[in-house]
Order: sequence, then C-alpha cells, then structure tokens
Amino acid sequence: MAFTKAAVIGARGNLGKHFMQSLLASSEPKFQIIVLARASSGYAPPADHVEVFKQDLTDHTMMVNSLRGADVLVLMQGMDRDFVTVSKAAIEAAIEAGVKMVIPSDYGGHHTPTQATAFPFQPQVNQFVKEKAEEGKITYTIVKNGTFFGLRKY
Repeated sequence: MAFTKAAVIGARGNLGKHFMQSLLASSEPKFQIIVLARASSGYAPPADHVEVFKQDLTDHTMMVNSLRGADVLVLMQGMDRDFVTVSKAAIEAAIEAGVKMVIPSDYGGHHTPTQATAFPFQPQVNQFVKEKAEEGKITYTIVKNGTFFGLRKY
C-alpha cells in the first residue's frame, strides 16, 4: 500500500526542510502534505498541495482534527524541552485520527543501536511508539539518518 498523504512536524528544521524538498519533488506518488507547526511559526506553504496548521502541538483535539486523513506522521522536529511531550501528544492524536504509521527520526548513525542516540529524549519516544505498536494501535518505522553533526559544505 502506498502512502499519499503525509503529515510532518518540523518541516522547517535542519532535517525537515530537506525531507520536505523530497516530498515536494515526488511525482509518483504526488504527496498531499500536512505541516503541523507551532502557532508562532512563520512557515508558509511552499506549494498548493501543502496544508499548514499552526496550532498548539499538544492540544489533542486540534491535533486529531488536523491529522484526519493522513496516512503517515513524520516527526522531524528539533530536540528541545518540549520534544517528548509534543512527540507523545502527536502519536496519541495520530492513533485517534486513524493514521497508519508514525516515523520518528532517530538522529543516529547507520550502525548506532536504537537505544544509543545522540540525544537522551529519543529513546523515550521510540519506546512509546513501540508500546503503541505492540498494542496494535499503530505501525512505525525508525529512520536512521546517519551522522550529520559538524558536516558543512564549503
């Protein structure tokens, strides 16, 4: 089954902007994209098939309503003090909205074990989504994007 409607949190971030470019460049399938952003975000839709919801990312009802119809939720937001709270709230809302898969980025190297990550918060989110999957509520894929710290183009 091909996913054609993707919801993204963190679309404007260091990793998210590149992910969004890939989604936007895809023609088979052409993705319908939902961007979930903080209320204070300056993110503007870059194409007509991108819908942006600026809202409280921990408001369950708003998140459920925004995620309805999405096939997949991709968590690309940066690691800040609200990372675990926002991630767990988004996963719970995705489950209620009928989203089929959650993809939390692991921010680790290709050979890094899932439990050993660059940030202490990610294992909490990975464990949470794993538990929800074991309960049969959602499926998930953990992305190992590779080491990218300190890499710059000159």
